Amino acid sequence: MSRLFTGCETDGLTMPGVIPRESAVPNREAAFSKNHMEGKDAPKRNEQAKKSNRLKLVSGAIAACLLIAWAGWMILGGKIFIVETPSMSPSMPVGSLIFVEPTSAPITVGEVISFRPPTEPNTIYSHRVYRVLPGPSYATKGDLNSSPDAWVVPRSSVIGVVRGIIPDLGWLYRTITWMAIGMLATYVVARLSKPSSRLGVWVLGISAVVAVPVVVMRPLVRGDLLTVSNVHKRVRGLLVNTGILPVRFQANGGVPLVANPGHGLFLYTPKGSRQADFMVKMSASLNWWEILATIGICLIPLVVLTSRRARTRPEILDDIPVGPDTPPSVPKSYSSD
Repeated sequence: MSRLFTGCETDGLTMPGVIPRESAVPNREAAFSKNHMEGKDAPKRNEQAKKSNRLKLVSGAIAACLLIAWAGWMILGGKIFIVETPSMSPSMPVGSLIFVEPTSAPITVGEVISFRPPTEPNTIYSHRVYRVLPGPSYATKGDLNSSPDAWVVPRSSVIGVVRGIIPDLGWLYRTITWMAIGMLATYVVARLSKPSSRLGVWVLGISAVVAVPVVVMRPLVRGDLLTVSNVHKRVRGLLVNTGILPVRFQANGGVPLVANPGHGLFLYTPKGSRQADFMVKMSASLNWWEILATIGICLIPLVVLTSRRARTRPEILDDIPVGPDTPPSVPKSYSSD
């Protein structure tokens, strides 16, 4: 006679090799809970995937449009230059990206032209036409300069007329090649990393791609000292803000003054100072909301990583719960003759 035990206790005793019914319930509940949660979160994951795809599509479309516009401008003979000196401030600050178009039309007074001066044929200047001379040739002058340039520019040395100016974009244009290499390296490392580590690799890579040019070129806070002279027993210096942010300048012992990007100002030292001792301190001049915005931008990588980890749930194991009374292997039934 055979008897099949389906219970786990007989007169208060537990039969060896028999799994209690209650011990299997948590495992089934865990599996059901996991499947239910996955099914419940499926629409949310699908919506996130759609948003991500839309963002990629929009970013790709913008990049394609910019690339087509750049290629079209260059094919039609246009030139793109970066302003590197403050002589045309504030209309063309340092770091501006300028678009130069070749032209055969007459050039008039007041237009800004790009040219190679006779005394420096390997250098390109972009100055305003001060006077049109016979030939034709042109006398030029920088907006910030007090006197016209020392040369006369013949028509054959003119590259073209400045048609467009985008302030500050020249800093990005100058580093676009290195930033592209950095993004490509980040993509390769992310693809070779574990899926759980890819977001961290992207955040770290993008942060490095942005931070390295800022540290190397220092485009945020900059200033050029153009002239230093003695005025009424005081030292006067002309400074120009050549950075992206407003800058507070202060000469040694003088009153601090703020200059907006591309603008200049005069700094004075106390009476009795010498030109050899003229020194200038500069720092960013930001309002409270600009400081908060800067801090917020710096915290974006940390926020992204934190939110990502908060959305990640620990996996629910399908294994049988391990306990002190759980046998290593469980037969489906136990028979005894």
